[in-house]
Amino acid sequence: MRNGVRSIEHGNLADEETLLLLKSKGAFLLPTLIIFKALAEEGVADGLPQELSGKLGNMMEKGMAVVELAHRLGVQMAYGTDLIGAMHRRQSEEFELRADLVPAADLVRAVTVTGAKLIRRENESGRVANGYQADLIAVEGNPLENIRVLANPARNIKLIMQGGQIVKDETLH
Repeated sequence: MRNGVRSIEHGNLADEETLLLLKSKGAFLLPTLIIFKALAEEGVADGLPQELSGKLGNMMEKGMAVVELAHRLGVQMAYGTDLIGAMHRRQSEEFELRADLVPAADLVRAVTVTGAKLIRRENESGRVANGYQADLIAVEGNPLENIRVLANPARNIKLIMQGGQIVKDETLH
């Protein structure tokens, strides 16, 4: 951050001083908690050494505390992924993990507005507005009332528009 770093991925061991530095520099935290849960549950089967698997629960717990503190301090948080291969299907479970740590509206902003700002596209993406690029989804339920509806996209996302084209439509079925 002192040398131009714009984002810290995971940050599970960040302390308050570090988080305040992120905030003061306008940097971003991308917690990506789901990787720790996915590796704890599937990592050994995919080649993760057993001795490393036992440490993942602790990292997950610490990461959740950091997310809660970062939110309280006003650190910009975005939404990312380190999931690879078959584990990528679990990406949306991040909503479930952060549901009790961050208000739903802030989590939606992390995926949209803040994500666009992180990649320096906030003037062209990240919101639904005239002149902006936007892929859209229609969801069964209201994510602002229950962010967990986004944790299961196969069941709850009924419509997807990408590049102005409908690629999924279960709204009339």
